[in-house]
Amino acid sequence: MLFAFWWGALGAIGAVVVPLLFRSLEVKALAGGVAQSLFVWSTQLSLVCASLSVVCAVWVRSRPAKGSGANKRTVLLLGLLALLVSACMLWGIIPQIKAGENRALWHALGSLAFVLMWLLSGALLIQDAKRCFKSALPS
Repeated sequence: MLFAFWWGALGAIGAVVVPLLFRSLEVKALAGGVAQSLFVWSTQLSLVCASLSVVCAVWVRSRPAKGSGANKRTVLLLGLLALLVSACMLWGIIPQIKAGENRALWHALGSLAFVLMWLLSGALLIQDAKRCFKSALPS
């Protein structure tokens, strides 16, 4: 459920809420300020969810249990990549956007990082769904 919430929250913010803000609000600076807050929140959410996925992947890998070692490795790698992208966004890209210099470049990098976070959360959701369905099937 964590991966579904994470993926859905990023998708809703990026595809629905932020575009709606810019279409609905006459004052674009206000829309930009609200969008900035949403992107900071979603990046913090990504940082927490990616961290939890890494912790869970390490914990599951340390336990002797049946299951695909490749799936566990994939979840760990995807979680680490999501953690890296989230950290770069939160502590690298967002401060540069706020600083205002070379704004077009940093907005483009921020958009790319946001899409990567959404794709990685979706990939983790798919990996988790595979694991759940595999364990639900009779052996």
